[in-house]
Amino acid sequence: MDNLSLLVKPASGLCNMACRYCFYRDETERYPQLQMRLMREETMELLAERACAEAKTSLSVTFQGGEPTLAGLGFFRRFVGLVREKKKRGTAVAWAIQTNGLLIDDAWAEFLARHRFLVGLSFDGTPRIHDASRIDWDGAGTAARTERAWELLQKYGVQTNLLCVVTEQAAKKPRQVYHYMRGLGAAYLQFIPCIPPADARPGQPENWRLSADAYAYFLKSVFDLWHQDWQDGASVSVRHLDDYLNLLMGRYASSCAAMGQCGGYFAVEHDGSVYPCDFFVSREWRLGTICESSFAEMAKSERMQAFLTETRRPEKCRTCAYRALCRGGCKNDCRAGEEGWENRYCDAYRDFFAYAMPRMLRMRDALLSGRG
Repeated sequence: MDNLSLLVKPASGLCNMACRYCFYRDETERYPQLQMRLMREETMELLAERACAEAKTSLSVTFQGGEPTLAGLGFFRRFVGLVREKKKRGTAVAWAIQTNGLLIDDAWAEFLARHRFLVGLSFDGTPRIHDASRIDWDGAGTAARTERAWELLQKYGVQTNLLCVVTEQAAKKPRQVYHYMRGLGAAYLQFIPCIPPADARPGQPENWRLSADAYAYFLKSVFDLWHQDWQDGASVSVRHLDDYLNLLMGRYASSCAAMGQCGGYFAVEHDGSVYPCDFFVSREWRLGTICESSFAEMAKSERMQAFLTETRRPEKCRTCAYRALCRGGCKNDCRAGEEGWENRYCDAYRDFFAYAMPRMLRMRDALLSGRG
């Protein structure tokens, strides 16, 4: 394969936090069981060998969880070392990790800087909003520890994106969220809507749920702030807005959802099993294991082809004026309704595009003409 992109879960869904909205909640266990779900040394070695043997032009590896740093810094040093040793000459390697930051110390920050990792640090906008949902196993807020991780990563010059899960509480305070994150010095922001866990139980806190109306208000407000920064010459990268602008300019978007197609990477679980997407880690979509098959074979398998051709695009997309930008959204966001597939935030996106499109088109024209 010319280009191979992997999302590796060395600790599966294990985490040292107990976020109220976590869709891995059923998998999360306390520390005494950790060793049961960590990637074994021989699995890691086989994965590194398999990836290096197949990637010709480029290899992209993103570590995710749960919380991937629970695998330990030694695991990462070993994995990176093996890839550097075994990769084909001329193959470009890119590293990334998504983390809650609780285990980040000087040793971690130095390692991430030395190997040029792109780090996604989960931080929900402001300390108050963050602590309402992102708690540890003792029920304590984690904002102060996450900000400490941010400071360490900046100290060592690690390129870091801040990722905010947009809960109902965050959606009602978009200016505070945006300005606080910008105040930390962040120039790369990501906002993702909170999808309630499938096992939501009666009596659970509701402040992390997100309505379509609140999300529409958040999207429009963040756009206003982003657009104003652009006009002021202080451009900020907001991933979903960057994607829409790139699509308007005839360029590629950075996410598979924005591109309107799945299949951009393989998700590799701690036991070496492989899936076509991190949101579809189930028996139905299991492609095989790194012990049984090559990535090239799994890419051509009937199950992968079925995943790629399965569509959940809502019927209303056919007549939507914004379908070329929205593309129906990630199919994981869609649920079966009375009239077929429905994206729970379809109305929010329609409202947003109607509001923002005139200014986005002017931005596109300015950029294409060299005036932006």
